[in-house]
Amino acid sequence: MNLKAETIKKIENSINKAILPEKMPIKRGNLKISKDTLIFSMSTAYHCPAAKKGLCKVRNICYGLKGEATYNRDTPKYHEKQHLYWKLRDAEDIFNDILDIVRNERIKTRYIRFNEVGDIEDTEDLEKLKKLAKLLENAYITQDIIIYGYTARYDMKKEIMTNKPKNLIINGSGFMLDNRFNAVDEIDDYIPETVCPGKCLNCKLCKEIKGMHIYIKKH
Repeated sequence: MNLKAETIKKIENSINKAILPEKMPIKRGNLKISKDTLIFSMSTAYHCPAAKKGLCKVRNICYGLKGEATYNRDTPKYHEKQHLYWKLRDAEDIFNDILDIVRNERIKTRYIRFNEVGDIEDTEDLEKLKKLAKLLENAYITQDIIIYGYTARYDMKKEIMTNKPKNLIINGSGFMLDNRFNAVDEIDDYIPETVCPGKCLNCKLCKEIKGMHIYIKKH
């Protein structure tokens, strides 16, 4: 995606206004994901680690970057606040913030979607994510919560799959991890049961370890 100079300036100005929040900046659901899912990102789409390394195969149609560029001038700032929080808090702090949310909200949390935008930056991110999953798995109130998401970091495939907790589902973007998520031009040639419906309300394709090839039409 080619961004105009004024768009780049707008995104960077928004990011520069972000400050470290006291509590975890996390939201519940969106237009496609139901309210039983908490959503959190480790970075902005603009500074996506996978894109910087040339590993993302769909950067030209990146939905996260499109959102930061067009939808709301505060969107990049919000994602940068998430990034600051993730980098400057340890797994125990993050777990305790999630625990407070789960205890105090009436809506039952079944899933945590990580990296609505952006990607895993390094092994520190990865190990923190695994530790968070283990903390959730070992606490009675959160033991049934599944953490799931996607990554284009095929250069970290071995590290991702080593000692990964069973409640952490990581789908490879264009390569196989727990599943493989593929963006394709047309979906007519694929079995309907393997095609992303575009809404996650009643779908578990990306939330179970099945070694599946999951397809979504580029849009």
